[in-house]
Amino acid sequence: MLERSWEFGSPTVWQWLLLTFGLLVACICLWLDRRHKLLGALTLTVRLGILAWLALPFLGLAMWQVQWEPQPGKFAILVDQSASVQLRPNTNSAIRRAADQLRQDLSEFATVSEIFYVGRGVTEPWLYGADSSAAAGGPTQLLTDLTRLAADVADGSQSLILLTDGADHGLADAKAVTANVAAVILPELDDDPSPILLADVETDAYALIRSPLRFTVLLKRTPSGPSRAEVAVANADIGLGVTQVVFAPGMLTATAQLDVLPTLEGRQVFTVSVKHHELPFTAEFHETRVSVRVIRDRIRILHVVGRPSWETRLLRENLRRDPVVDLVSFQILRTVKDNPKARDVELSLIPFPTKELFSVELPKFDVVMFQNFDYASYFDANLANMLLTNLRNFVVNDGGGFVMTAGDLSFGYGNYHYTPLRDILPVDWRGLGQWTVGEFALSDTRWAEWFGVPAPESRVIKRVYQTVPGAKSRTIWQSGGLPAFVVGTAGQGRTAAVLTDDLWRLAYAGSPSDRAAIASFWSRLIRYLAGDPEFEDRHVQWQSLAAMPGLPVRGTLQPATDTAILLDENGDAIADLVTPGGKLDFRAPDRQTALRIQTMQTVAPEPVIVQYPLPERTNLAVDRTAWQNWAKAQRADLVWLEDWHESGLLERLKRHSQRVVHRDFVPVQEFWWYWVALALMLCAEVATRRLLGAA
Repeated sequence: MLERSWEFGSPTVWQWLLLTFGLLVACICLWLDRRHKLLGALTLTVRLGILAWLALPFLGLAMWQVQWEPQPGKFAILVDQSASVQLRPNTNSAIRRAADQLRQDLSEFATVSEIFYVGRGVTEPWLYGADSSAAAGGPTQLLTDLTRLAADVADGSQSLILLTDGADHGLADAKAVTANVAAVILPELDDDPSPILLADVETDAYALIRSPLRFTVLLKRTPSGPSRAEVAVANADIGLGVTQVVFAPGMLTATAQLDVLPTLEGRQVFTVSVKHHELPFTAEFHETRVSVRVIRDRIRILHVVGRPSWETRLLRENLRRDPVVDLVSFQILRTVKDNPKARDVELSLIPFPTKELFSVELPKFDVVMFQNFDYASYFDANLANMLLTNLRNFVVNDGGGFVMTAGDLSFGYGNYHYTPLRDILPVDWRGLGQWTVGEFALSDTRWAEWFGVPAPESRVIKRVYQTVPGAKSRTIWQSGGLPAFVVGTAGQGRTAAVLTDDLWRLAYAGSPSDRAAIASFWSRLIRYLAGDPEFEDRHVQWQSLAAMPGLPVRGTLQPATDTAILLDENGDAIADLVTPGGKLDFRAPDRQTALRIQTMQTVAPEPVIVQYPLPERTNLAVDRTAWQNWAKAQRADLVWLEDWHESGLLERLKRHSQRVVHRDFVPVQEFWWYWVALALMLCAEVATRRLLGAA
């Protein structure tokens, strides 16, 4: 359907000069009339009007006859789904409803597509034609990211309609874009998410286990918000500390400092939360997670020796040289049967304090080492089972480490086959067991590379205690077809068994490389027993240690497997993953949590935190004046989300889809009404002269 309209032609430069000259002559005539009364003002006005009317065709100020027809226009509705929108459900719902209605209305006369802005935090912040449920977002810099739109949008072939909440961090630096922005729709009223917000959390990237770690927490509140709140820090569902925060009168911010003691080693996730008994708890605004690498400053070792030997000397020398070891060693011990017939204060060798060490003092250690130690000679018979049970629980429940080294008082020879320790050792034996004697070279197994120390080979050892490795243990070295060094796990802790007492031959009489290997062996062993995450079977290298809810998460699993299980911070399985070649690529949950990867019953120690960045949760103010200035510079309509349908926006957008199909230059003198108007003006001129009595 063709429709017609009229437009004035655009005058050229010389036509403007002639028009200016005509206006100058008219001004001179008016000046002469006022000064010399040559003609009446009315008559002069009519005559000037006649001259101007006659000059219209000469000056080219003719009209164009325009023919146009509606054509299917191209509109792209840009729906803001960044973090600031996701965090305010009311605003998000209003934007979604407006997008659906706008798409329905525009489809009557235009081709409509949708683009979702998911915000920063991913390689591409735009999702083209994606399902709206897949859009969930990161930090908002919408106007800055408009330059990264696809070419068919950025080159202006489509008209953009922005649906946003207006909380754009890049608004102050936003510049004009090449994309054809037809309209901007944003809320007129603010949507405050909560009367009190967790604004910022600062802490160190590294911490020492069982040493104070300070959290500095900044809170914000609205003028009507509460004047006090409670800040808490937890790790692995274990509360580490709580403090009260009081806002000063008239102040909208308050800072709290809280010192906690980390109890677990490795990459730990600490949860910082703010609560108030009168307000509902919302995780997005009242809780955040912080990743801290917890390391050991010193490894506290309890070393118990039953009989002095060259092997004992070797181990004590290596432990004392290691700068991370805090050693407490007992040797040349008095047994419970010793009766020196003198008071303890008169003796240089005091009784072995078994009860205090294996009950009160035990939790203060990280690793316990039994070297050729027969417990029955030193433990009170009535307390022995209880004290050994304490040691077992220290490993299984508290995550401690325990190693037993071979000797004539260890394993079966030490009567450990009827004790709770037999259940946690990584090897088993029959009865008292026995030695295999000969000359044997140490050799590596497939687990030696994992442990990180190759077996020394320059000299042989003389004997190996006969044992059978446990089902879930790992033999690192072997000798004479028997295991020589085995490690394993027991509950939360780690255990090891050294099944020869001839390592001193390699260290004192072997090659320099063997001496270095033995020193490295003991150093690596105590770190393994102390729970160093380096010895975990699975590791994940994440692209980023933090991700936004609903956005892609990527990483690499080592060693590579084709399947894995995704766990949340509670250890619950939430998804089965397909990981070809160890490549991780999945979408984060829509809720805030910390994720870990599990394969073959082993959980990788590196977590990835899923949450909205704190700046997105607090910087939700909308600068509407800046938006109006930007829309004006883009020549775009700015309407409010609450009443956009009644603003006449659709009619204005409809004009964007008009296409001119033909223009005709029609001089005004070709129209009958031009001559009729000229005749009427001449008659008016004659009438005014007669009325004024002019000749």
